Amino acid sequence: MPNLHKLVLWIQNKILDEILWSNQSKFRELYISECTHKQLFFILHHLSNLQTLAFDHCDTNNIDESIHLTQFQQLTSLTIKRMNMLIDELEFLLSLLPSLVYLDLGRRLDSSMAFLQRFCQWEQFILQKLPQLQRFYFEFFSSERSYEDIQSIESIINAFRTPFWLEQKRWLYNF
Repeated sequence: MPNLHKLVLWIQNKILDEILWSNQSKFRELYISECTHKQLFFILHHLSNLQTLAFDHCDTNNIDESIHLTQFQQLTSLTIKRMNMLIDELEFLLSLLPSLVYLDLGRRLDSSMAFLQRFCQWEQFILQKLPQLQRFYFEFFSSERSYEDIQSIESIINAFRTPFWLEQKRWLYNF
């Protein structure tokens, strides 16, 4: 299968553990249904030609940040449809992918207000950790509802009205 460049696996992450990934693999695109952070880093380490990675669900609870110190320069496109991770875990994962040009962080992700407040400070994170990022999609919502949260929403929206988002990157948003 030397000419196979795209692989789609809609399997449970238990089965994903059984796959022996070859360092000589020529896969440039991989689409998987679900994975753990250990599987994700294992795949990135072994598929050195991988440029596009998309998965429906990634469980990154309890990432041991001391284990994964390698940056994965080969990956230019990442799609995560559903996340089960804290903002610290997301930032750690993305900081290992400095060559990302395309980032899609899913659809309708239920997030805490703390997550959203930190996320709206991503201007510096993107400048420092994802300097090549050209396309960025995300959709979050919060099921938390309180008077304080309603006041916070305006400050979150305003964070995406800066020249960085609107003029430099030309990324539009909908709320």
